[in-house]
Amino acid sequence: MKSRRLFGRETLWIGFWLVAGGVAVVAYNTWLLCCGVCSVDNLLTLGWPGWILLVANLAAAFIYVIVRRLNFLESQVDTCFCGCQLQPGWRHCPRCGKDRK
Repeated sequence: MKSRRLFGRETLWIGFWLVAGGVAVVAYNTWLLCCGVCSVDNLLTLGWPGWILLVANLAAAFIYVIVRRLNFLESQVDTCFCGCQLQPGWRHCPRCGKDRK
C-alpha cells in the first residue's frame, strides 16, 4: 500500500498560493504607493477586506489540512476484497474468511 505524506508534492500548491497572495498584496500596495493613494507607513498593512480574506483563507487552509489528514488516516485501514474493513493484526476476514494477504 502506498502511503501519502501530509505535506508533500500534492500540498505544495498551498505554499505557492500563500506566497503568490503575499506578493500580490505587496505589488498592489506598491502600485497604490506610486499613485499616491497610500504612504510608506501603511505599505504592508491590510484594510478590513484584506483581513477578512486572510482569515477566510487561513480557515480554508486549516479545514483542508484536517480533511487531508482524515483521508490519510482512513487510507491506513485495510479492506478485504468483499468490502469488510480489517482491523490491524487481523489475519483473516471475519465476513468471508479469506486470508488477509
